[in-house]
Amino acid sequence: MLVDKNEERLLLFNRASNDVAVMDLDSTEISIHSNFGQDDISHGKINDVNLFFLSDSIYGVSSSNKINMYGLKGNYIESMRFDNYTVAPISNFKLVNDSIVYYVRIPEGNTGRLEYYEYPSEIVVKSNIKSNQESSLVRFPQKDLFTKDYFHPYTYNHFFGFFETKNELFYINSNGANMYVYDLLELHGKLKREVKLNLDYYNQLEIEFGATTDMEESIAQAFCSPIIKGVYTNESNLFVVYKEGFSRDFIRRYADEHEGFPYTERPQSQYYISYFLNEEKVSRDVMIPKEYGEVKFIESADYILSKKYPTEESDLNGTTTYYVLSLTKKNE
Repeated sequence: MLVDKNEERLLLFNRASNDVAVMDLDSTEISIHSNFGQDDISHGKINDVNLFFLSDSIYGVSSSNKINMYGLKGNYIESMRFDNYTVAPISNFKLVNDSIVYYVRIPEGNTGRLEYYEYPSEIVVKSNIKSNQESSLVRFPQKDLFTKDYFHPYTYNHFFGFFETKNELFYINSNGANMYVYDLLELHGKLKREVKLNLDYYNQLEIEFGATTDMEESIAQAFCSPIIKGVYTNESNLFVVYKEGFSRDFIRRYADEHEGFPYTERPQSQYYISYFLNEEKVSRDVMIPKEYGEVKFIESADYILSKKYPTEESDLNGTTTYYVLSLTKKNE
């Protein structure tokens, strides 16, 4: 699975083996690394929020209290350690210089209970790995995730990045509807503004607190919830990738017609890209044809990487197809 891109290299991992692969796009050479294990120089299980490039020549894999650093050939370099008090891994980390790391500290608790939202948590943390000093910049949750009566499922992911020319950090929740922009010049971050994303095909699912949730309902929520899957920036450009939620009627029909649902058979989700320039939407959201699958990375409007949905043939061959797409403006 593709998780990151840096210059002309892709960073991927195998969910079954926890191997990491670095692919050079110029030479098409692929280097596969098996560092999964229990000792200090090994890493644990990998997912799509704990494996990223740290520089042109180093990638990192995080656990609950450290980030192991590896070279492009898989050689262990060193570990950065953090005072993280949750069991969840340090996620979505970004190394901005040789001493400063920003990362997400994932809150613990039951997202289906009001108490989860009533006690704010420190969600985005700035850490100086040389002085061991940390400061929180973003408090979670935001008001676009719940009311006193209901919340928006499903499992939350936390996206942040930088508007470097303005000394600002932005935060977007995978189940939210707004972007929150903070002042980086303030020690603990000061909220400067909220920006409504106004995503065209993003209808948040509302679930009442205390509602009974059996297996069937959990599956329905997972497929009926729209989810923001990625947020990417390039200078003044911001790209928000999201998938549209299915209707409950569609999921019921699909389940009736496909015996393997939801384990071996799943409907193909519809993905969209919302494109912003200087925080203003450029156009209506762009639908990605399902033949191109799901968007995995955006470098610019002219370089969008998508992953084709697997087929029976690709599963047998053990192959994955990626496409390079671009956004083009239609003539009026």
